[in-house]
Formats: sequence, structure tokens, C-alpha cells
Amino acid sequence: MQRGEAELHFDTRIDGPDGLRDLRVVHRFEYGADGRARFTMTTTQDITELKTTQRDLHDLAFRDTLTGLINRAGFQARLREQPVSSVLMLDLDHFKNVNDTLGHATGDRLLVAAAQRLLRCLRERDTVARLGGDEFAVLTHNALERETLERIARRIVEALSQPYEIDGQQVFVSASIGIATVGEGQTLSEPELLMRQADTALFEAKARGLARHEFHSESLSERARERLALEADLRRAIAEGQFEIHYQPKVGLDDAHIVGAEALLRWKHPERGMVPPDRFIPVAEDCGLIVPIGTWVLQQACAAAAAWNRERPPGEPLRIAINLSPRQFMNHDLVQTVRDALDASACRPEWIELEITERLLLDERNQAEDILNGLRALGLTLAIDDFGTGYSALGYLTRYPIGTLKIDKSFMRDITTRPDRAGIVRAIILMGHSLKLGLVAEGVETEEQAAFLREQGCELAQGWLYGRPMPPQAFGEHVAAQREPVVPLSAAPLQAA
Repeated sequence: MQRGEAELHFDTRIDGPDGLRDLRVVHRFEYGADGRARFTMTTTQDITELKTTQRDLHDLAFRDTLTGLINRAGFQARLREQPVSSVLMLDLDHFKNVNDTLGHATGDRLLVAAAQRLLRCLRERDTVARLGGDEFAVLTHNALERETLERIARRIVEALSQPYEIDGQQVFVSASIGIATVGEGQTLSEPELLMRQADTALFEAKARGLARHEFHSESLSERARERLALEADLRRAIAEGQFEIHYQPKVGLDDAHIVGAEALLRWKHPERGMVPPDRFIPVAEDCGLIVPIGTWVLQQACAAAAAWNRERPPGEPLRIAINLSPRQFMNHDLVQTVRDALDASACRPEWIELEITERLLLDERNQAEDILNGLRALGLTLAIDDFGTGYSALGYLTRYPIGTLKIDKSFMRDITTRPDRAGIVRAIILMGHSLKLGLVAEGVETEEQAAFLREQGCELAQGWLYGRPMPPQAFGEHVAAQREPVVPLSAAPLQAA
């Protein structure tokens, strides 16, 4: 048998005079021709620096440097290595607005504070991770009943929704949560599947109103697949020009003459046909496609307004109202985008009215004032759409440069039969007059409704009584053909557009 050498080593940690040190102990042996091993020597190496470097590399690979939580890679490793019962995915509602308005440094401090609150809501044996941005995840490692998970979710939502004190100012966000669990008797062949299921539930929670939690179900998975298909179709619709704008007449209640219109987006899908706006606009808003779509609407509506007004007598402008979505409104380039659309079409600003919602003002008040003042400086009229639907904080009507209130169509349905609805509309009209704001009633369907509004002093109306939304050519012909007061299309009650 040939002679040879061998080593046996092990690593240990000792508490030395200058703190903890990592040592590597190496025992060397020599094999003789007879095959017997004879000990030759033992050496000791200080490998503290090596171990520190290894730990640092591990942390870089598996730990989030901002919050100290494990990161996405570490979370996925835990999923594969440990028994898992449930996954909770959560993110902070409106966190992007914090970064946009207060800066990324404030956003980072908010994330650290949120991570600390999240840890306090959970047990030590649970795993908490920051997956990236404002998205966090939680693993529970033993079976929990649905009621227990609901209590945990409610506790997290409550904790993360409390105001944050950062740099001497209070910052407000809320949290939404999606939950996926391994059912009794089930095995988890693909651990990451729970993450996808929880993410689907998170999307549903945000779609249903934010600051809430949802459990995953197969029906949610099906809706998620439908949503992905719809998003893909939306991207093709932009590229292939499948969108149209229809215009619903806006008339003066005194004489029923057309004074303007609201531009309403329509999608003519090559296979689905006309897709309802409430079906695709929330998806476009969520995935960000509403910004290029909204820019296209601005350009088309400004061009149409310019063309129609060139044919009208002086002093009788036709004003086109265009809706701005929350995502559009918070786009830093909005004022310039509107200015470009006006310039490209030679559209005068007084021919355009931009509509925003009450809730947008309340949610985005840190930045809304500058944007609204910038738009008003262009010479545009600004309107509050769907006014009176539950978000009113009337102080903003004097703070912001608002010119028009649009009374929500939900009040019109029972205005002649329910005194409470009539009282609300009467109060809105009175308030609008006292603040010298224009008033438009939406969803007017009957002569009785129109008569009530005239009696109360409302100036303008739109609804199926005066015309359904129609393509540009049809609307242009309708305006050109108007010589006498418009005869209502129907006096029968209809579902408002």
C-alpha cells in the first residue's frame, strides 16, 4: 500500500479577549505502507475574516439591506426548505404617492417602519420577507384555522394603516393582503404556487377597495387569468387602434340647446364586440395603460373640439369634457401633455373641460393643488365628476380652482319620488350657486327630472333624454342639424349611460 497524507478539520467559534473569533482546527495524518494512520500535527487558523465575508455574501443574496428582512430569494428558499401552511402577500396602498410627493428617502423610512410593525404583528416562528418595493410576504409554519388567519390579517391591516411620523410630519398609507393556504390533507408539490395564489388574492383585495384581505380560491384564479387576457388584449387594442370616442350631448336646461359634450371612451374588440368601460378601464388603470390611452383621448377630443368650434358662430363655444383618471392625474407630465394636445390641434383651452373625481382630490391632496393650478393656468375649466357620492370634504371646493360640479346620476333615478334624494340635489345646487360654480346634472332620463332641475336653477344636463353617446361624425351632424330646441329622444325612463 502506498504512503499518503490526510487532513481532518472543523470550524469553531471562541470568545477571545477581543470578542468572538472563528477558528479552523486542522489535524494532519500520515499513512504508512502498512496502511496505518499516524498523527503528525495540529494547526489552528483564524478564519474570522473569511466567515464574516461569507456571512456578508449570504446576506447580500438572501437579505433585504433596507429593512433587514429576508428578500425574495430567501423567502423562496424557505418555501422549499420548511413545512409551510399559509402565505400572506401584502403591499402598501398608495405607497407610490409617498415617493412621488415626499421623496424616496421618506419612502424608505416608511418601509422600515412598516417592516417593524409587521414583525410585531406576528409570531417569532413565522417568516417575514420584503419581496421588493412596498411588497411584503409572510410564511406560517404550522396549520392555522381560517379564523386565525383572518385575525392576523386584520391586525396587520390595522397596524400598518396607523399614521407614520416621519421627519416631523404624518404620513398615511394602508395595506391590502392576499392569503393562500395548503388545505387539509393536501401536499405542496410546487411551493411557489402558494405565492402566486396569494398574489392573485392580493390583486382581488385591492380591486375590491384596498385596506382589506382576501383568501385565494379557484374562482379568483380564473378571474386572474381573464384579467391577464384582457390586459394583453388592451395592449393590442392600443397598437391596432381599436378604441373609439363617443360624445354624449350636454344641453342647457332652459332651451335644450347643445352647449357641449362629454367624451366617453369605447373599445370595439374584434371578437368580443363593444367591451363595457367598467370592464376594461379598471384594468387599464391598474396596469398603467390608462396613461397612453388617456393621452390618445385628450388628443382626439381636442382635435374634435377644434373642428366643431371652427364651424360655430362667435360667442357660442362648444365645450368638450374629458375625464382624467387617477393614474393620469398623478403623472408628472400631465400639464405638458394637455398643453401639447391643445397646441397640436389648435384647440382653444376654453373649449375643453377636464373632469376629476372627489376621491382623487382627497387621496392626492399633497400634489393635487399644483397640478390643478397648472391646468387652470392653461385656461381650462375643471369639473368635479360624480359629485355627492360620499367622499365630500367641502373645503376643497374653495381651496382648488374648481369651476363645475357634476351631480351624480345616482340621484336622478328617484329625484321625483324620494324627498331625501330631491333634498340632496337641491342642497348641491344651492351650494354651487353660493360658490359661483357651474352645475351639470348627469343621467337625466325623463321630462319630470328635467323640470325639477330647471325649477331648482340647475343650468346644464346630460343623459338619454337628450341623447345617447354617439360617434364623432354622428355628434357633429347632430349639432349641425340643430336649428330649434332639441326634441327629447324619448320620454320613457331609460338606463343612464
